[in-house]
Amino acid sequence: MRSVSRRGVLSGATAFVGSLALPRLAAAQTYPTKPVRVIVPYAPGGGTDTITRLLTAHIRGEFGQSLVVDNRGGGASQIGTLAISTAAPDGYTFGMIDSAFFSNPGLFRGRLPYDTKRDFIPISLL
Repeated sequence: MRSVSRRGVLSGATAFVGSLALPRLAAAQTYPTKPVRVIVPYAPGGGTDTITRLLTAHIRGEFGQSLVVDNRGGGASQIGTLAISTAAPDGYTFGMIDSAFFSNPGLFRGRLPYDTKRDFIPISLL
């Protein structure tokens, strides 16, 4: 039978304690760490804006961070939708779109400054 040395016990204990600290070191950063922007491609006061503001009031409590509603009206919702498509893909900009998003490709055939299938990722259906 092999005897256990003091050095072997200490190195094993050190490795064990170190392995307990690894999950804390590798833990993901908390989200969000800064305000989140929600772009609404319509002027303030409309239906999409009202629903967005009611929704962000509830989400704000869950996030523990402020949500800023950014209205970008005009151009049959193209101005705001373009701002959503060109935002950094870092999770700090969301867009609230409605049926115009789906009808504009047919109305403006090939003249939209974004691709509705390629430039967006749906997150939720409201």
